[in-house]
Amino acid sequence: MRLYNFLNAEHALDDIRKKRIKISLIPDLNDPFELWTFPLLKPQHRKVWQTTIQEIGKKFGVICLSRRWSNPLLWSHYADKHYGICLGFEVDDDIVEDIKYRKSKLPYSLDLNKPNVGLSEEKMKKILYTKYLSWKYEDEIRVQANLESSEPHPENPSKLIYFKDFDSQFKLRKVIVGVRSEVTKVQIQEALQDYLYDVEIIKARLAFRTFRVIRNRRGFVRYSIPNQRQLFRL
Repeated sequence: MRLYNFLNAEHALDDIRKKRIKISLIPDLNDPFELWTFPLLKPQHRKVWQTTIQEIGKKFGVICLSRRWSNPLLWSHYADKHYGICLGFEVDDDIVEDIKYRKSKLPYSLDLNKPNVGLSEEKMKKILYTKYLSWKYEDEIRVQANLESSEPHPENPSKLIYFKDFDSQFKLRKVIVGVRSEVTKVQIQEALQDYLYDVEIIKARLAFRTFRVIRNRRGFVRYSIPNQRQLFRL
């Protein structure tokens, strides 16, 4: 399955060189409703569930991917306003989980008198991979990853950053350079120099007829927005 991850240019180049990708920690995900996908009306239930989330977050994180790279919102939100890079991976179907989008919360509740607070394995899985309907534009798929390989955060050494190495189940196949990015093809090729297989390099552009980001068949042409004098021929 071909899936895509959006990054700023610096982090993307670093990941390409080091053959790895950052794992998102559950407490750091940008949706404040992450895992809060069912009603928790009692203060005691909210306290227990907060502790449960913290315990889950100590064991594993997720890699957030999208089925497509043509949506300009994804570039704006996650690839530094189109100055970044999108990495395309061939991902084994066995390690991915689809996000399900809902308008309302799941019809579950906690029972503190039962094992696992009354939540079956199936319910827990749905809670972990459910998001509010407005996030549907992301067309998200996730890979669950154990928190093993790590290094200190460059801005906060007491905090760790975790990574998943590229492997046979998670293989880099495509590097798409954003519309506004000034990263060159040579820079990408240098980052890829130790790879033993081909990785396609693409320069993106804005489509002329639709609101999509597409491949620039002319190659790495610098992006520029015409000023008013050029645009209206004043």
